[in-house]
Amino acid sequence: MTSEPATENLASATDRPSAVLVCYSCGPGAGSESGAGWNWAVAASKIADVILIAYPGMFRSRIETAIVDHGLAITVHWVAFPKWLLPLFRGKFLGSAKYCMWQALAGREIRRCERRGPIDIVHHVTWASDSLPSALLASRAPVRVWGPVGGSTSTARGLYRYLPLRDKASEIVRRLGNGALRSTSGAAVARHATLVAALNHDVAARWRSGPTPVVIESNTALDPGELAPTQTSGFVSGDGGRRTALFVGRLKAFKGLVVAVESLRHAPGWRLVVLGEGPDRARASALAERIGVADRLEFRGQVPRAEVLDAFRCADALVFPSFHDSAPWSVAEASSLGCPVVCLDAGGGSVLQAGRNAHVVPIAPVATLPERIGACLEGLSGRGEPDHLWYKDRIPHVLKTWYEGSSIGSPVLDRAIDAGGDRPDFRARAEPFDPAQQ
Repeated sequence: MTSEPATENLASATDRPSAVLVCYSCGPGAGSESGAGWNWAVAASKIADVILIAYPGMFRSRIETAIVDHGLAITVHWVAFPKWLLPLFRGKFLGSAKYCMWQALAGREIRRCERRGPIDIVHHVTWASDSLPSALLASRAPVRVWGPVGGSTSTARGLYRYLPLRDKASEIVRRLGNGALRSTSGAAVARHATLVAALNHDVAARWRSGPTPVVIESNTALDPGELAPTQTSGFVSGDGGRRTALFVGRLKAFKGLVVAVESLRHAPGWRLVVLGEGPDRARASALAERIGVADRLEFRGQVPRAEVLDAFRCADALVFPSFHDSAPWSVAEASSLGCPVVCLDAGGGSVLQAGRNAHVVPIAPVATLPERIGACLEGLSGRGEPDHLWYKDRIPHVLKTWYEGSSIGSPVLDRAIDAGGDRPDFRARAEPFDPAQQ
């Protein structure tokens, strides 16, 4: 059995629609995808009776406690892997196989739910890749929402010069392999859905030519309470009169850490504090020594999310030169706390997330990219303005709009689009749709 006993629904209302939310990753108080899964499930429970299909990972007890404490209209169906299968997923390159297997198990649970009684809505929320199958394919509910889904963003060709040989090969395989899968598995899910919610304009551009309406919406769901200042602030900004830039995230080559380090050579008034760990740390350290900026580069390793938020309150900028992030939560968190975000015009995810606090550096010409990032840092005149663009309180309105049959996104989307400048492809198609006609 992959479906474990459910957490009882404590606040159901029979006159409301019934919705199944597929959230492999889900957890109260978590950031990134786990936080998205939980906050979107809670938001859905405000307008529907929710069956939450989730993986019983580290947040299980927190989820069950929160449902009881807050009387949420959520019933949880835990879907786990058979124990004999777990050893097969320990390999480095088996993430896609694990994804497909869990989606198949979740799809079986969706069919069970639909056999037990009418389900009005099925919504695949987290662990949503637009190149791989989805449990949504198992549903025959009248409203089937896919996303916010990401994946179509890829590395611009000019940026390959900043990747080691192995990562160059990995990016090429990723581009070709995911492209082929997107045309088969992803296309099947997009056709079956009644609405595709895209994480950014790249994903929207990939699917807007198909038969299913598309809308752009971030999965970011920030909790204002979690963004409040802590009593024990441990981050100290400034060093010998220099301003502080942050680099936050996994230290993988495509995140652009070496680009950020090289930009220090062109920003003498700045130091760079790195929060995170990963394989690219050694390469970045060696580069810093070689170009003479090692005294302005500090690695603090992996730190708790509360400390990251504290750093955003104090730092003078976040440098985010990632080559292909779909919708980075760290950027949204920084912008919500008034921290300027220096990012590339790559993919559009970071620009969308940063909103009014985005300081966009074009990729081309690539040869001068670090120099232009440095100039952008030197040109910053101060902190930005806190932006509430991606607070979680917008989500019930977004979901109500989607579930009731309109593909027009929430009003805050216009602000995010406008913040990205005059790029018309930031707008997804916003046409009304009728699930009954799908």
